[in-house]
Amino acid sequence: MWNVNVGTLFPDLFPGPLGVSCIGKALGSLWHLNVRDLRNYALDKHKTVDDTPFGGGPGMVMKADVLDNWLSEVYNGGRIIYMSPRGKLFKQQHINSFLEKDLYILCGRYEGVDCRFLKHWNVEEVSIGDYVLCGGEIAAMTLVESCVRLIPNVLKNAESVAHDSLSNGLLEHDQYTKPYSWVPKNCEIEYNTPCVLKSGNHRRISEWKKSNSEKVTQEARSDLWIEYVRKKEKNADS
Repeated sequence: MWNVNVGTLFPDLFPGPLGVSCIGKALGSLWHLNVRDLRNYALDKHKTVDDTPFGGGPGMVMKADVLDNWLSEVYNGGRIIYMSPRGKLFKQQHINSFLEKDLYILCGRYEGVDCRFLKHWNVEEVSIGDYVLCGGEIAAMTLVESCVRLIPNVLKNAESVAHDSLSNGLLEHDQYTKPYSWVPKNCEIEYNTPCVLKSGNHRRISEWKKSNSEKVTQEARSDLWIEYVRKKEKNADS
């Protein structure tokens, strides 16, 4: 079973979205979540977990000794993660490597964490995007949900994983469902489903999905499209 250990100042936020739908149904049977309140590892009666930064500056910094108390108690081998905008960007192709070992995730707050703790424990800093949140809890949930959904038997339709956006370097193709023709309320415009999707011709449908996926990626994510074309040309030359 894949184990996720979380250190946070707000344990009541968990499991949150990790406790619902297919992810929540698999909790306890296909993966395990252990959440600890970092205040319980403080060294004084006031449960102090942060202090002013040496050298001055705004905000407070989470204390190395408190965090060390937490990890020393719970660590039993695995990958130690600190959710941070300074970290390596988390991408879909990284997920399988995160599932190889149990995770220990530190959710920071305030101005950050005493870097001596990060250095001593060889902590990996991981980012979910180029923006700043008030804390690492939502980022941790994002990372964990991305991983859990790839655990076998978590999703009812395992085939859907193979067609996820980014699974092959492209964004997912456009999706349609009933009715075949749709007219919005108070509007005279009629939106129709591409005929090929109703044709029953699996080869043509597959070709349309790939072509549409390429078009969507090219229009929405030029960075992904450039990388996709580069890899495609490289494979053609090899």
